[in-house]
Amino acid sequence: MKFVYLQMHRGGRVHHFPVAGPTLIGRAENADIHLRDLRVSRLHCRLYFLKGALWVEDVGSNPTLVNERPISAATTLDVGDMLCIGPYELEVTLRNGWLEAEPGPERARAELERLKRRARARPVLVLTLALLVGAAAGARTWRKKPEFEASVTFRVEENRGSSGQMAPPAPKRELTQYVYDGLFTRKRALELIKKHNLLGQQLAIDENWAIEEMRDRIDVKVFRNEFLLPDSQEMSERSARVRISYLGRTTQQAVGVVRELGEIVRTYEQQVRKASAASALKLIDSGIAQLARRIDGLSGELAAAQVVVIKGTSTPQQHAQALVTVRRVTQRIARMRTDLEAQSIRRGQAEVLAQKEGKQLGLRFTLLGWGQTPPPRFTQKQKAAMVALLLFFFGIPLAGIIVATLDGRVYGVEDVVRLGIRPLGQLDTFSGASVGSLAARLRDDSASGGRTGSG
Repeated sequence: MKFVYLQMHRGGRVHHFPVAGPTLIGRAENADIHLRDLRVSRLHCRLYFLKGALWVEDVGSNPTLVNERPISAATTLDVGDMLCIGPYELEVTLRNGWLEAEPGPERARAELERLKRRARARPVLVLTLALLVGAAAGARTWRKKPEFEASVTFRVEENRGSSGQMAPPAPKRELTQYVYDGLFTRKRALELIKKHNLLGQQLAIDENWAIEEMRDRIDVKVFRNEFLLPDSQEMSERSARVRISYLGRTTQQAVGVVRELGEIVRTYEQQVRKASAASALKLIDSGIAQLARRIDGLSGELAAAQVVVIKGTSTPQQHAQALVTVRRVTQRIARMRTDLEAQSIRRGQAEVLAQKEGKQLGLRFTLLGWGQTPPPRFTQKQKAAMVALLLFFFGIPLAGIIVATLDGRVYGVEDVVRLGIRPLGQLDTFSGASVGSLAARLRDDSASGGRTGSG
């Protein structure tokens, strides 16, 4: 199937405008084919198909020419006709498909081949650029201060003793946040930073920045968490592992900081559990006191009703009502005294647990390892050398593309025409190197019989 195009040569390039239906040509921005020149009317002419033929109709104030002749009425256009609109000349052509005028794999390969040819023409520049990039990356890696990781690992165990189950730590995700909360109070974080001379530049600018940077250098992991299993008196005491790591500038700094972090976590856990046990005991005491006050109030109400029953001076209706009150209040007091006994039993258990927490027996933190620092695989110089070599070899293609695209030298007229490269200099085989525009030099070279350079 054939498709109609208008082909225009302009500025050393070929432009193709497809005509698939009614098409307006003019200077207006909303024209189908927009031609920017004052000699072109805003709506200059209209193209349309009628009975299988392509027609052109002049609709503007400026003349429309077909094969250098102005038209006054609708005129048919044949393949090869030249449509003149102001300074523009558009030739009517036929093509097999729309994609012929669009960039495709073949055109892409051709453009890449031109880039490759131009890059190979400047091998020293390409290799120098790749070498500079690799050297800069290697130097940056070499100057970067190394970092060392140290870690401390605890085994967290519950201690049931002889008084029943203990409150376990939180699940994995909550326990991780729990450890972070214990470490990163503002006071503790600033004490660590100042004690170990950490993040001096960030601390001088903003304390919050230093605290967040400190947080980024710490990692908390919980693994082998048996507290996620259902609790029962038959199973042995459960446990979990908590690993705290710190990334420091030196081995000594990393080990010192991570050991103090371990102590903070252990102390914080003990303090929190003591406070939690004391709070639970206080809550039970408050419930017992409230029950006792309610029993005292009901006891007064019971005594008043009993007086009415015993005296016998009341009316039969008052006597009956007093009997009902005595039975009802007596039952409520009995239920409350049962609840009070249960609360007293709970209070005794909570007191035992609080005493155990106070003696730091509720949850044991057993240290499994202090400040382990794995040896570095590579030195800074080795890392810098590897980075420089990798970027040099992998940067050669990129450097070639940059040189081929930005180098203003003309290695062939085809490159200039197809890629629209602005020529800054030419090869010796290209005449008229220092004067005139590209079009003028090409024209002068053709007239003088010279040959254009290629490569």
